[in-house]
Amino acid sequence: MIEPVLVVVGLRYGHCCFAVPPRERPVLDAVPVASSPSVQARPVPALRLPSGVGEVVGMSAGRWPMPAVVELGDLGPLSGTVAEQRAGVHRILHHPGWLAKLDEQPAGQDEAVRVDELVALPTALAEDDATVLRTCTAWPAARITTSDGSAHGCVIPAVPEGSRQIGEQHVDRQSRSDRLRACRNLVAVADVLERHDLVHPDWSWNTVLWRPDVSVFVTDVDRCGRGAVPNTPFPDWDDPLTPPAQEADACTARFRVALLVTRWLTGQSEGAAAVGALADSDGLGNRGLREVLLDVLLSTRREQRPSTAELEAVLAGELYVRDGAFPGRLPLPARPVREPSASVEYLD
Repeated sequence: MIEPVLVVVGLRYGHCCFAVPPRERPVLDAVPVASSPSVQARPVPALRLPSGVGEVVGMSAGRWPMPAVVELGDLGPLSGTVAEQRAGVHRILHHPGWLAKLDEQPAGQDEAVRVDELVALPTALAEDDATVLRTCTAWPAARITTSDGSAHGCVIPAVPEGSRQIGEQHVDRQSRSDRLRACRNLVAVADVLERHDLVHPDWSWNTVLWRPDVSVFVTDVDRCGRGAVPNTPFPDWDDPLTPPAQEADACTARFRVALLVTRWLTGQSEGAAAVGALADSDGLGNRGLREVLLDVLLSTRREQRPSTAELEAVLAGELYVRDGAFPGRLPLPARPVREPSASVEYLD
């Protein structure tokens, strides 16, 4: 008996799955190499919260009720540290659902301008894009200043209740349809950033949280910047075509997003093993999904990696049409001798 093919259709904020007869499979499997205008590469900034977020509460305050620039003393009492990394993250007790993310040292004018631009961005966007930033990311709502006016951090929403890191502890508990839907939601966030020339420097298990309803929440977005941002190296997440001394840009972000999606879909926690498993797979019934991910991860020219918008479209079930000028692929990375214990098969 011939199995029907699973098609995942992406809506703006949701997805539906249905079976189609085998005769429709060529639409999904075709990966023609045709002369087609490729989506323009755009730079993309970055964001992240510490990994030990702990007992944060869900967002309950809606819109931030205070000014977009607020003095630290005007926030009222803060709780103990929620998370510690480069800075302290504290609950704002008078405003449940909001956190004060404080820098170690007051920053200069350039940093103040960068944060102010991030704070103001949602008000300048179309409603759909603004909603993605406000509900699916820890987007900064206000810049925190010291008494002398120096930038000292920002106000961010708390991580929604029930959120958890993906990682090896949880990725093997999701069905394949849930993985597809969650990755679609993740790439939708990355696409909003890329279209608005913002770069997130750290797309990894540390900064992307998921909930049982397969929604996602991206943290550390207060580190996003226009065009390019400092490239912080992360073991097993580094872009081989972006040297550590070079700034991270949209091309770097595309690689890290694709690697995160590949790890999530394959259930492999190690990068080389995930790419190898992807190459051996059928792309969850959609060969175009496998091909677009491999083109991002293995392109010999970083500037010609498929855009996040192209990846989002293929995740939604659209046909992947490769630009005829695609430069070719690097060899598959060597797989580890011993597969990580977190490796899992696709779940139905």
